[in-house]
Amino acid sequence: MLASSRSKERTQRTLSLGFTLGFCNTTEDEKTQAIDYSSVASSSSATTTEGVADRISVSSHASLTYLELIFGEGIDPNFTKKLIETQKELSENKGRAVLFKPITSPIPMQIVLTHRDIHVLQDRAGKGAQSDVHFTTSIPWDGEAPSRSVVKFSRTSFAPEAALLRDSLTPGSKHSLMIDHVRGTYTIGFQKHVGIFDASECDLSHARYGALPVRQAMSWLIDILDGLGSLHRAKIISRDCKGPNFLVNRKGVGKVTDFGVACIEETTDRTAGTPWYSPAFNWPGGIRDQLLDRRVGCQTRESDMFSVGRTIHRDVLIRLLNHFGEKHGVSVAAYTKGKLQPKQITKQFSPDELVALEKVEDRKKLPGSIIYGGLNFFTQKDTVYIFPPREIFRDNILEAIALFEGKCSEQELAGMRALARIVYDLTNPKRRALKNLTAERVKQELERDLKAINAMGDTAKTLYFPIASSSRTTTSTDKDETVSKQKGRGTKRKVSRRHAKKKKQRTRK
Repeated sequence: MLASSRSKERTQRTLSLGFTLGFCNTTEDEKTQAIDYSSVASSSSATTTEGVADRISVSSHASLTYLELIFGEGIDPNFTKKLIETQKELSENKGRAVLFKPITSPIPMQIVLTHRDIHVLQDRAGKGAQSDVHFTTSIPWDGEAPSRSVVKFSRTSFAPEAALLRDSLTPGSKHSLMIDHVRGTYTIGFQKHVGIFDASECDLSHARYGALPVRQAMSWLIDILDGLGSLHRAKIISRDCKGPNFLVNRKGVGKVTDFGVACIEETTDRTAGTPWYSPAFNWPGGIRDQLLDRRVGCQTRESDMFSVGRTIHRDVLIRLLNHFGEKHGVSVAAYTKGKLQPKQITKQFSPDELVALEKVEDRKKLPGSIIYGGLNFFTQKDTVYIFPPREIFRDNILEAIALFEGKCSEQELAGMRALARIVYDLTNPKRRALKNLTAERVKQELERDLKAINAMGDTAKTLYFPIASSSRTTTSTDKDETVSKQKGRGTKRKVSRRHAKKKKQRTRK
């Protein structure tokens, strides 16, 4: 029924098409006009009492009425008739979808038709190595109000991704809002595959952090770590953690997406992912392993957590500094384009030259600092990233944050310092050191930091001390040992004074 409460909720939640928000990087051309669907819901609700036999045709009529609101009055009646006929054919073959090219109307758009919905493609959300992603307005054939969705086109099927999540996740995680679940998988022809997903407004690498408080970024990261923790508990390794694969909403949650290369832990030794975010310990044999058959190595939960650290570094902190620099008139280019970036070398390397370069870095006591970025097939040149020690990155980040003292609030500064600490902890080059830094533990640390920041006043600057003040980070175990030693010394002093006092009294007697 169109007048149902569920329909009203969806109508209120999805009143606009192709909307873009102030915290996403967009252009004016991508913005579309909001459309009110409430009139369609109210006018069509009266016709739903005609009986169960006519409900299918009534629902189709409501869906096409929604379609007219998008395309205008100029839709060819023959085209709408073709849509209905195609939908009936797809009802008998539910794994197929049909792509309609731009139709003759005031707004030329493409339509992906399935047995359940009419997906009207809006602006492109992004394009990756595996898929082409579009925002869509999804109009259900059952007459429900339109909703916002995402359609991904790929040459590979989304069915293995959906099956991995369905078969491996725990019952409590199968409906988690922090995981981007596949709503439907279809094929168009013989080579093109389609996946339907719930919509998010943008990802971590495209958010305009200057329009939002740092606390919002921390809240997103807490949600993302919650989703990643659910995957790790099911022994699922993402293998491609990075900003574009972490989706966010301004009034919602952050979530993990793109499980095209995900796998069960310790079931493959082929390494996938983006080199910039990958730890060197994925390849025990160094750069020779990286060159062998593109990339061969071993990825674990520690690999995912290291990539989360690089994501916060590149897609959150550097973007925070850039946007705050624009907002407050502070020049940070020397840091965001220089000191906080790895050294990048692009040239034609032979395997022996790359191994020799790795040995040079090893002699500098920087083992594992070289990451092979791959071969550019157009220029036939290799890309190599040389990362400095994480201590240098940490000190440079804290120097850049210090430039905003007196311009940003203490809460913003404390939030950026807390994120810098998380980056320092997660980008440890030793796999063993990341064993205890699980997604759940890092999430709890961020929650504690966020709670402290929310409770901060103007005089609470000392809550967050700069990590650079000590070359060795003091752990909770170290603190407990120090306190116990101090207590022991105090007890010994008290006992010795008591004995001296008694001895003095005996001498007097």
